[in-house]
Amino acid sequence: FHLVFGQANDGGIRNICWLRELCQLDRFIAVSFGAQQKISASIEFSIEKFGQIEKSRLAQQMPHREISLYEDETFHPQICLVAIEPVSNFLILEEYAANRDAPTWNAAVAEALNPFSVTVIQSSSCVEGRNGQLSLRHHGLREISPRKLRVLGVLHNFVIKRSDGSTAANRFFGQKHRELFPWLLEHMPLPPRPRRKAKS
Repeated sequence: FHLVFGQANDGGIRNICWLRELCQLDRFIAVSFGAQQKISASIEFSIEKFGQIEKSRLAQQMPHREISLYEDETFHPQICLVAIEPVSNFLILEEYAANRDAPTWNAAVAEALNPFSVTVIQSSSCVEGRNGQLSLRHHGLREISPRKLRVLGVLHNFVIKRSDGSTAANRFFGQKHRELFPWLLEHMPLPPRPRRKAKS
């Protein structure tokens, strides 16, 4: 529920609580807003960790490549630097920054490219589609936290598939990666039990 409705879409915690009640899962797990808010925070942390682990693991086995890098900025309302590799559609960089001047861009791109065996042969601006998605997210959530932004990047790179079944990470690294959902099942704690209702 949290992966599909809360992270990949804008279902919100209250709707997740309601859906769990409709499915009568409140008999087995706590469906209060507070309990589900803790699960939501935990799953965001776990998705972010998955992205870090998989990027590091795949980068070690990645053959050297020459890539183009499309860079652009979006504002919601903070400055968000976005850089994408257009062939694979892999998000290299997506982070908030205090400035959008050349030194800030150069430092951010250099840090984001550090783990990868790549040489950038050209830069261009062509990430309006991603910027539009982030703007819609910002409108629905009122604010995208830095952690939520990183989570959305992991979902973009490792979960969203093209019609051929490949993810951006498959195409960028040239190899298969682990699936997020089974990884979450292994690493997420069990949801809390519901409170016992007082006998009437």
